[in-house]
Parts: sequence; C-alpha cells; structure tokens
Amino acid sequence: MRKNILERKEKRMQKQKFIHISFDPVEKFEPKIPQNRAPEEDQTIRRICCIRTGKDMKKDIMKALNASPCAGEALNRIASFGFYPVLHVYEMDSQDYLLPDEVQKYVPDAYYSGECWLTKKPISFIHKCYEVTWFKTKEVSDSFGTEWQAVVALKLEKLKKTETNWERYRKEHPNSVNDKLIQIVHSMDIGFKSFALTFSEEEIRKLTEKG
Repeated sequence: MRKNILERKEKRMQKQKFIHISFDPVEKFEPKIPQNRAPEEDQTIRRICCIRTGKDMKKDIMKALNASPCAGEALNRIASFGFYPVLHVYEMDSQDYLLPDEVQKYVPDAYYSGECWLTKKPISFIHKCYEVTWFKTKEVSDSFGTEWQAVVALKLEKLKKTETNWERYRKEHPNSVNDKLIQIVHSMDIGFKSFALTFSEEEIRKLTEKG
C-alpha cells in the first residue's frame, strides 16, 4: 500500500526546490531511515527529510531546524561546548517527493512543521555553510504533550570555507578528543548532533580519563 502511494505521487510531481539542514557535511544523499525521529514517526520508509524553500533563507533554515527532532536542544548543547554551532545547508532540486499533507500520514506533526520527504536522490544540490552566531529557543509542547526546544530566533553568518562542528569541538576541547572517544563515536555511527545529545559532560570526562 505504501509503495503504491509513493509511486502514484512521484509520477505526477514537477521539480521543486527544497533545503536540508545538517550538523555534519553530507558527501552524498541517499534516502534512509533518520537516526533522530519524532514519537510515532515512520520507521520503514527511506527518505531525505527537508522543507520547501521560500523567499527568506534565514526563515527557511529556522523552519528546517524546527522540523528536525531535537535541533533546538542540539544548538543549546553545542553552544555549551563553548563555540558557535555550524550548520550545513543543502539547497536541492527534486521531482520525487512527498509534501507535508502526505508526510502527515507518517509523521504526526508534518503539516505543522512543513516537513517534506525526498524519496529518491535529488537531481542536484548546492552546499552552503553557516555559523550560528546567536539563537534563542523556547520550550513548547507538541501534539503528544512532549516538551521540546523550538528555535524562535537566530543570526547566521555565511562561512567562506567549509568547517565542521567536530573541528571546532576538537579545537575548543583538545584534551577531550582521545582515541577511545573517537572509537566509540565511530562504532555508534552517529553524527555531531547525536553526539551532542547523547553524551553528557561527565560521560565525556570519564571517557577522556580512561584514555
């Protein structure tokens, strides 16, 4: 049934523009099951999560952050590391997608968040790197009563060259990035967002001490 829905929708779609936000660089885009999912979100359909672009890039980025589970919490956590977070923004063209009213069947808050799914590789994409120089979050509740940090304001500076949150973390905490920590992160196959949300400062300290 789901396969038929996807096939039917894809056949009649015209090319549209989307943006995808990541806390890590993305070398290539392949539809997959996201690491971070909202409660009751589908766990079977492979997709690239994104939103449709508008006329204001900053508003689009803020909207994309709020469509990504725990992005506000991740920004707060990364800021606590002592450096400005880096966002990797990908502007995409695609003809194979599901819009929010269709994604709503699989993600309960998709219509509100504007979340779209690309079901195949994008036709093309452009990578831009931004530094979040200031942001503000506000605690809100979703339809399930779960509290989360919504991004309500932010300031961005476009970087001239690509940087990563891992590089900034290593520079700010040179004694915290040892072989054991790197080995654990690699074995978990997680990005910087998941790392920031998973490990407390105490856990990182213990890993560093054990070497």
